[in-house]
Amino acid sequence: MQYELIDSGNLEKCERFGDVVLSRPCPQALWEKQKKWKCDATFSSETRSWNHSVDPWHVTIDSIKLKLELTSFGHLGLFPEHTSSAKWLCEQKAKNVLNLFAYSGFLSLKLGKTAQVTHVDSSKPAIEWAKENAHMNNITSIRWICEDAMRFCKKEQKRNKTYDGILLDPPTFGRGAKNELFKIEEHLMPLLKLLKQLLSKDAKFFYISCHTPGLNGFVLKNCLEQIGFEGVECGALFLPNSNVPAGDFARWKYANHK
Repeated sequence: MQYELIDSGNLEKCERFGDVVLSRPCPQALWEKQKKWKCDATFSSETRSWNHSVDPWHVTIDSIKLKLELTSFGHLGLFPEHTSSAKWLCEQKAKNVLNLFAYSGFLSLKLGKTAQVTHVDSSKPAIEWAKENAHMNNITSIRWICEDAMRFCKKEQKRNKTYDGILLDPPTFGRGAKNELFKIEEHLMPLLKLLKQLLSKDAKFFYISCHTPGLNGFVLKNCLEQIGFEGVECGALFLPNSNVPAGDFARWKYANHK
């Protein structure tokens, strides 16, 4: 895999994506750095900018080709911590999957190798980025939807559409394609209730990941259990081959259903 966590500490992390080495904020890294870093670019959370420009480049992550580029949010087009999630999701063998807040498409592409995937994101640039990634991987099993997540799901409910796998990675705060407001503390539970109605009777999985401070795996687990899921598993997401936390998840699979 063309990713490596080189070091972390002093509230930062040093990562290699292919041949590009970057420094980005890592609020969890309260410990000290173990070595000196030589980076191609560093992102500052104070100025919300990179100190150097880097042209877009390509990497292969877990057999998926991706275009990466520096963004004004400090993102690159990949959340490395999702690589472990991808393995579990693919193991559930769902054939018809809904992916909300799907960004540049890594998880859609992994699932799209064996399933029909509906990829939903409210950002048109993110959708175009994901389409470019799909083209590089010759994956044609993805339906692209640029729309607010809640609005789209309400339409699917009216159409009696169901899925046998649903995943989402909601932001703390966001705007929909028509400027609809999403605030996780207000809108997550209504969205989860709606999504549960979109699961087929033979559903294979339901998965939620989150990077919002304070919303750990047990919070997500409690949310899923309150709307009727049983046997929910939860935990932390980690950067690959490390013990550096990078988010949380909760998940349900059919085998856990009583």
